Amino acid sequence: ELVSGMAEVELKTSSTLVNAAIRTCGKGDAWKQALQVFSMMAQTCDELGTVACGAALSACATGGKWDNALWLLSVMRQGEVEASVITLNAAISACGKAGE
Repeated sequence: ELVSGMAEVELKTSSTLVNAAIRTCGKGDAWKQALQVFSMMAQTCDELGTVACGAALSACATGGKWDNALWLLSVMRQGEVEASVITLNAAISACGKAGE
């Protein structure tokens, strides 16, 4: 609802707002919604940030979605977002929880 609501009112997104939304979704075990918010950010922002990528990867880890985590790492690489210890640990955690 958050993503569609933001689009409906044409709310200007800031990285702080988007990062908070992704983190909140991830903590609530709503990894699909976290990825939707991340995708919205990727389409509307010129630059992806390490914080948003890390939050989305953490959401994938919570849900054990290793394939989505690896996809996010590739998006980071394409967008020239530098991986951090936090983002890499979240990707490893997603793979571990899924047994991959």
